[in-house]
Order: sequence, then structure tokens, then C-alpha cells
Amino acid sequence: MTIQENSLSASISGPTSVNTGISCGYSVGAFGGFGGYTYLWSTDGTITDGQGTAAVDVTFGSDGSHSVEVQVTDSQGAASSPSLSVTSQTSMEFTCEYM
Repeated sequence: MTIQENSLSASISGPTSVNTGISCGYSVGAFGGFGGYTYLWSTDGTITDGQGTAAVDVTFGSDGSHSVEVQVTDSQGAASSPSLSVTSQTSMEFTCEYM
């Protein structure tokens, strides 16, 4: 008998350069595992609004390097915790579009 592992993996999508003070959308894609995913989002290590959803809006209040993280857990307790590095600056020449 062969037992196959059904590994959970996840990745975050969203902008990596944003305007400080402007809300931008981030989403997570989860693959594998056993479905029934739950989501716990944080920015710079602090839990954010939008818990339980595969997408969240984030506004960075200061210029600099930041991170967006999410812990995805499947119905069997397996977890994947991707993160995305984001740079925030005041008055950049681009806008953020929700993905």
C-alpha cells in the first residue's frame, strides 16, 4: 500500500510597491491539503482585518519595507505561511489596483 502525501501550499498575490496611505488588495491561492481552508492575515507581524477570507485590503501608514503574511490552514490542521515583501513610499507615480 502506498500512502501519498497531500501537501498544502499557498502563495500571496498583490503589489510589491505601493503608495503610503493607499489601500491595496492582496489575495492568497491555496493548493492541496484537504480543503476547508482558514486564513489568518497579518502585516508586519500584526494581525489584520479580513480574517477568514482569501483576500484582504492593506494600508501601510509609513514609508519603508513591510511584509504581508497569511497562515492558511486546511481541515486536517496542515498549514502553509507565505509572505510577501512590500515597499511603501509617499507620492509614488503609480496606483494600486485590486487583484
